[in-house]
Amino acid sequence: MALSFKYCTKDDVKKHLLGLDVSDLPTSLEDAIDQRYIPWAQRDADSYCGSNFDLTVTEEFYDGSGTSQQILLHRPVREIVNAVLYIIPSVQWVQFKRWFYVSTKNQLGIQVARRGGVEPKDETVAPPYVFSTGLGFQSEDPDSADQTASFSDTQEQYGRSDLFIDASMGRLTIPPRILFLENQAVPFWNYTFLRGYQNLQVSYVYGYSDPTQADPLTGSTLGNLPAEITDATAMWAARYVLTDKAITVGAGSKSISIESVNRNFGEMPYEGIIKLLDERAKSILNRYKVIGV
Repeated sequence: MALSFKYCTKDDVKKHLLGLDVSDLPTSLEDAIDQRYIPWAQRDADSYCGSNFDLTVTEEFYDGSGTSQQILLHRPVREIVNAVLYIIPSVQWVQFKRWFYVSTKNQLGIQVARRGGVEPKDETVAPPYVFSTGLGFQSEDPDSADQTASFSDTQEQYGRSDLFIDASMGRLTIPPRILFLENQAVPFWNYTFLRGYQNLQVSYVYGYSDPTQADPLTGSTLGNLPAEITDATAMWAARYVLTDKAITVGAGSKSISIESVNRNFGEMPYEGIIKLLDERAKSILNRYKVIGV
C-alpha cells in the first residue's frame, strides 16, 4: 500500500522550460503537465531506480542470507512493523521483539527514521506494536490504553535490542549478543538469518513523505522527499513537454523552412535539450538505484 503523492509540481517542471516558447502547445498544457507528464516522469524515475519513493507499507518474504545481515528490497526504511525468522516452517521461529534504529539519516543528511528502539509493554505482547503519540516516524495512537510498546533512544534500550535497523541502507543486523529470547525454543539457532527459502518475513514502511505536506499547526514542512528527486522528475516531465512540442513544430522532421528561412535541427527540434534533461536526470538518480536481492 502506497501513500501516493507527486514527486514534483507544475512549477518545478516549468522552471526547466524557462526561455522556451511553448505558446504553440495546447492551452491545456498545465493540465497535461499535472495529469500526464508528471505521472509519466514519476513512473520513469521509479522504473529507473528499481523502487518507488513515496511512503509505502509492505510485507515481504526473503531467503535467509546465512549471515547476521539481511538487505531489504526497499529503502529508506521508515519503520519496521514486524520481523519473524522461520527455522522450521510452522513449527519453530524467532519473533524479533526489540529492534533499534542505528542509522537514521540518508546520504544527504535527511532524517528518514526516528533513532531509538522499541520495548514491548510486557512479555505477552507481540508485534505489530502501538506507540504513544508524538513519535514522529513511528506508528501513533491517541489512546494511551491501547499502547502496547514504548520507544526510547537510550544506551540501555540499545543493549536490550535483538535486531538493528540501518534505515538509510535498508539493512537488518542481528547483534552479536542477544539478551532476550523469551519463550522461544531455538536451542540450535546460531544468531544468523538462517539459510532457507522465503523463511524471513518482514513487514515494514519505506520511502519518503510528501514534500508539500505541512504541519497544520505550525505550517512547517513535514515531507522529506529529497529535492534532487523532485528536480530529476521535473526534468523528465519537461522532456515529455518538449518532445510533444518538437512533434508540433517539425512534425517529426529534422529541418523546417518558414518564409524562406531554413532551420536544420540535426535530428529533431529540441533534441539537444531533451537529451540534456534526460542525462541530467539519470545522473541525479544513479545514487538512488536499488540493486535487487
